[in-house]
Amino acid sequence: MAVLNRRVRCIVCVAAVLLAMAQPGGCETLSRLFETARITPLNRPKPCPDLSLPDIRGNLFRLKDLGGHVVLLNFWAIWCGPCLEEMPSFERLHRHFEGKQLTIVAVSLDLADTGFVRDFVDKHRYGFTVLHDPLRTTIKELGGRRIPVTYVIDPSEKVIGKAVGPRDWAGTPMIRLFEELLKPAGGG
Repeated sequence: MAVLNRRVRCIVCVAAVLLAMAQPGGCETLSRLFETARITPLNRPKPCPDLSLPDIRGNLFRLKDLGGHVVLLNFWAIWCGPCLEEMPSFERLHRHFEGKQLTIVAVSLDLADTGFVRDFVDKHRYGFTVLHDPLRTTIKELGGRRIPVTYVIDPSEKVIGKAVGPRDWAGTPMIRLFEELLKPAGGG
């Protein structure tokens, strides 16, 4: 009898989960969204290093000044083919979430001078924030070894995810992930 009761409870539990999953937006966890977007979630979020770098216009950018934004922090270089492959999708994602609290920050690791990087960005009309770090200090602090590499940083400035290699950052899985990350705490 006890075995039967456990089976019934198990069946009811599975049915409830399946029913929740069938509802629009039901039971889709953040970890599942990370998986679908092909971003590795960090088991233990870690504080992002103090990011203070010049942008390509000569202004100092500080991550701390974003106050509560979700940040997509990408490391790239002009000589990196896979990096260039994903840049247009960053621009589409930037435009999709314009006015929202998602900030895309692309850090050029090019050894060339800032003017060279600025000319490239201007030519392609990228509107997201582009910084220049030829000494590669920030990527080293984050433990990145290959590019492109992109980190997802939550509003409390903790690194919560990492993607190595190019992605379509404006695809449906990414849009759904960032919509979820931008929801106010408590799901409202």
